[in-house]
Amino acid sequence: MKKRKMARFLLTVGIVVILGLLVLTSCIIGMAVGSSKGQAPSPSSSQQLTSASSLTEVVTTQTQVAASSTTLPVTVAETPTEKPATTSGMQLTQLTAGDFSSIEGVWVNGYGHTLTFGPSGLIDGRGTVQDVKGTSWETVRGYLVTENIGGGVLEFLPVGAVFPDHVYPGENGEDVSIKDASDSQQERIWLGHDFAQIGDNGSFFYRRN
Repeated sequence: MKKRKMARFLLTVGIVVILGLLVLTSCIIGMAVGSSKGQAPSPSSSQQLTSASSLTEVVTTQTQVAASSTTLPVTVAETPTEKPATTSGMQLTQLTAGDFSSIEGVWVNGYGHTLTFGPSGLIDGRGTVQDVKGTSWETVRGYLVTENIGGGVLEFLPVGAVFPDHVYPGENGEDVSIKDASDSQQERIWLGHDFAQIGDNGSFFYRRN
């Protein structure tokens, strides 16, 4: 009897120990599982590479869209156009061709006398200008023809042009040189009968502004 009781006691103790070990093991496993659930799993190397590649594609796509939606100014090369040459002032070539448009307007001399030109010549009733030709001192000479008087010489002098000196015999037998007394920095028209008058600035006509 005693042996049977001892055997039952030992069996009971063994079962209790085994159950205790099972409960302890279960608690340890539960704690480990709970701890692993509280932390995010670290991605593998392949997952990291895939994420980086996807991010690069997204950034590239956004950049392309932004670039395509931006309208850049278009620079058009301007083709140079030839501008017509413009001339101003007294044009000698036109005068010899009968075109007086470059001297159109009113001209006044030092004595208050006037000459009024239109595109075709004098328009003030003083007569007509004929036989207009160039000279060797870069002026143009014509002749004023009128009905009542004999007319006179018309000399058209552009800026810079002057009459050559005219030499006349003096009273004492000495030659007298007459110089152009006009303002060569302006355009002028001279009207006269005797070239000795070129020494008088008042005999020259200047354009009225």
